[in-house]
Amino acid sequence: MRIKQAILALAAVTVLALAISPVAKAAESFTVADIRFVGIQRISEGTALNYLPVREGDTVTSDDVRSSIRALFRAGFFEDVQARRDGNTLIFVVKERPTIAEFDISGNKEIKTEQLEQIMRSQGLTPGRILDRSILDLMKTELIRQYHSRGRYNVIINFAVQELPNNLAEIDLIIREGETSRIKDINFVGNHAFDEDRLREEMELDSTNFWSWIASDDKYAREQLVGDLEAIESFYLNRGYADFRVDDVIVSLSPLKQNVYLTIKIEEGDVYTVEESKILGNLIVPVEELRRYIVLKPGETFSQAMAEASAQFMAQRLEAEGYAFAEINPVPQVDRETRKVTVVYQVDPGRRVGVRSVMFEGAPGTNDEVYRRQMRQFEGAWLSNARVERSKVRIERLPFVEKVETETVPVQGRDDLVDVKFNIKERSAGEFQVGVGYAGSATGIIGNASISHANFMGSGERIKMDLQSTSYQKVLSLSHSDPYSTINGITQNVSLFYSDQDSLARGFEDFASTSFGGGIDFIYPVSEFASIGWGVNVSKNEVSSQDSLISPVISIPVRDFLTDPAHGDVTILPLTPDLTFLKLEYTDFVLSLRAGYDSRNRSIFATRGSQRTIRTQVSGYPGDVQYYGITGEMRDFFGLGGGYTLTTLLDVGYIDTYGESSALPPSKRLFAGGFDTIRGFRQRYLGPIDRNVFDPDTGELVHRGTGTPVGGKLRTFLQTELLLPNFTADDPTTPAESAQFSLFVDAGNLYREPEDFDVSTWRVSAGVAATFLTPVGALRFSYGIPIETQPGDELERVQFTIGSVF
Repeated sequence: MRIKQAILALAAVTVLALAISPVAKAAESFTVADIRFVGIQRISEGTALNYLPVREGDTVTSDDVRSSIRALFRAGFFEDVQARRDGNTLIFVVKERPTIAEFDISGNKEIKTEQLEQIMRSQGLTPGRILDRSILDLMKTELIRQYHSRGRYNVIINFAVQELPNNLAEIDLIIREGETSRIKDINFVGNHAFDEDRLREEMELDSTNFWSWIASDDKYAREQLVGDLEAIESFYLNRGYADFRVDDVIVSLSPLKQNVYLTIKIEEGDVYTVEESKILGNLIVPVEELRRYIVLKPGETFSQAMAEASAQFMAQRLEAEGYAFAEINPVPQVDRETRKVTVVYQVDPGRRVGVRSVMFEGAPGTNDEVYRRQMRQFEGAWLSNARVERSKVRIERLPFVEKVETETVPVQGRDDLVDVKFNIKERSAGEFQVGVGYAGSATGIIGNASISHANFMGSGERIKMDLQSTSYQKVLSLSHSDPYSTINGITQNVSLFYSDQDSLARGFEDFASTSFGGGIDFIYPVSEFASIGWGVNVSKNEVSSQDSLISPVISIPVRDFLTDPAHGDVTILPLTPDLTFLKLEYTDFVLSLRAGYDSRNRSIFATRGSQRTIRTQVSGYPGDVQYYGITGEMRDFFGLGGGYTLTTLLDVGYIDTYGESSALPPSKRLFAGGFDTIRGFRQRYLGPIDRNVFDPDTGELVHRGTGTPVGGKLRTFLQTELLLPNFTADDPTTPAESAQFSLFVDAGNLYREPEDFDVSTWRVSAGVAATFLTPVGALRFSYGIPIETQPGDELERVQFTIGSVF
């Protein structure tokens, strides 16, 4: 039916066109009595009339008619326009351009479909718009340019227009991208101070080499080349070459456009030194004070980076006065005769801006005060970017926060006020777990049920109840932590626990131990990064075992602890001539002190900052046992660029008895080996082992060794890790959120007595590690290869744990 109607309409137009005369043949002018359009389908006559320069009642000539035809063409609605005259009626016979119905894009991988659609929309190629075929040619040229900039010189792009009923059209964009051209050679012309190999080190692009199949650094991309040229320019400017410039870059293609050859022509110029520095502009801060932030001194080789660093330091000083948008531009004034540079720092403090309000978004279930007490940027104070950044870091350090973004919003109608918004993405803070699993090579099968919440009722307080059952122990613990028990930020931790275990660890010594008690401690902030604290822990304990010379089940240190009346109520009951039952009941009263420093940017997956902790504990009256210990930790994070971070952890621990106590409680001895100390060595088995003991005079066996670790009094180890970029994110330099991978080298040892310390006996291992944050906790895996070992060491290359990463 539609085809029949179209044929009839075309016939009518043809008859009408033959019946009337072309206006161009009429030499005389005439007065237009009526204007009509023939062939209009989707465009209204009113719309077409708006583009005509003539109106009904006008007297027109052939020139006026030709101007009308051109005006209709410029409107963009018609592919063809002809004018006819029927008496005093002016008739325009038109053919409309089709309307775009839809697009179909195929063959694209290098450029995403969304990007291509955005490019076409910017040119007016969207469904519902009139199709202008000339724009398709422009689009083809632009898309070819886009692909060439990505190194794909063999790209073929075609537009196919399919006509549809009702004067509609479907546009098919067909792309054959081809292969990315490879860089076969990079040549420098004009370099004298530095050879080509040194300059190539500053570039991300490289010619095809052994590692290109991994790094893809030989794929030519114009944007990357521009970045590399800027890097080379910075390299020279930071070494005093103030006149350096890139004269030309020649990009040559092989005949088949598969290979690219780069020739970079540069002019190095001379090396310049600094003559003096000047500070000009609106000096809010006295010039003498600003000069203290200039790190580039007279007589030194000029460095653009050092000049910009000086400007940044001065800008930070102005921020402290409320000028958060201060700009300081270092402008080098070059004297080519003396080859000296005068650096002029142009100071523009901008406007002084205050903060009207601080707002938190994205965390509706958390009380406002939880985040507000982390603020270092306050409402009613001058805006400081440094204080805003510090506030962001403090929020990100909360264990239930995953990521924070900040936004400064101008207040409408005011140029001196802003609102500061913190957009917060929280982790799941609450957990309810019931499960059975395998919790590491040293623990074996584990069943657990726990309820925990790191942000209880949105208060920022942490509660936890944990019930754990393994093949050797049962533990029930309750804890509550309030990080702001007072308005001064004093942290209060309260805990209760009950433990019943058959041995110290699966496969270790065979003794039973029951403990229950509780503790409380407080942590006081003394500065932005430092804190001190103290605590008390009290427990009632019972340890029992059976001992036999023929088949011993406990080591000498455990026997010494159980049989000394100075440690509490001792029970020694002979069962047989060779078997004795031992039991000790004692109270442990521990006073602990701590001092800490923590400037890490995050508590989980940190990438910069330092952490220092010193802990001491003293056990004594009114308890039964007497011992003391001290532990020191030093952890540092060094950003290496490109998403890589180097982190080191040095740990030194010492524990010993005093007074009447002759041996340490089994749970207080230090052990080494495993994930938290030296990976690649069996958990807790690194260090002294309980072995056979013979009388030095008679040679008689006085103790048959159990072969189990007995621990020591001094432990030292150093963990060095290279944290790898965040490969799970589009930008590898962004901090890890749920997974982190690393390469490590561990070194250290455990010593029975402090005088046994000898660095030459340190064990060393290297390997790879990974940490994953999951609903059941932090899963940590490592594969360690022991490098320095000693006979008798028990190795364990694959290790994993379920626990905390705080």
